[in-house]
Amino acid sequence: MWEVHYSREAATYLEDNAALITGLFFAIESLAGSDGTPRVGDFYEVEGVTYWSTQGHLVAFRRIGELHIIRTLFIKPE
Repeated sequence: MWEVHYSREAATYLEDNAALITGLFFAIESLAGSDGTPRVGDFYEVEGVTYWSTQGHLVAFRRIGELHIIRTLFIKPE
């Protein structure tokens, strides 16, 4: 099982838009119960950062395998 951590930028985006993007928050949190790889949407990895297109947003995160942490770097509307 993975832990999902958020950068300040990502956490602020989620907090400021909470009423509008509840589904996106739960999609990101669902990574904790997986192998750290998105199950829906398109994604690709470049130099250890995964870029995930889901629910009208681009989510960038890094998996820290030895600690089982997913570090969400940023969230941007597409």
